[in-house]
Amino acid sequence: STKIDGRMPLAYVQFVQILVDVFILATPLALYSDLGAYAIIATGLVALFYTSLNNLAKLFLDPLNNEEFCENSIYMDLGVLIRETNGESTRWKKST
Repeated sequence: STKIDGRMPLAYVQFVQILVDVFILATPLALYSDLGAYAIIATGLVALFYTSLNNLAKLFLDPLNNEEFCENSIYMDLGVLIRETNGESTRWKKST
């Protein structure tokens, strides 16, 4: 098996993006009858929440940015992370 076997198909990711976009565009129409002018503020909050959640979900597809999937991801050198973790774990042996 390869690393790509467990990945989601790109069509699914695009479909979820379209669903979120349609939901955000329909939100002011749905909220206006109940909230009136406050629907503008509520739409902004809903848009912030759902677009951020969607961006976070896309970032989880490639957390180490190996395929440069997302421009907002951080660079993380896994070798350095493992060395630092092992180095700190041996520090506790010296304390006893």
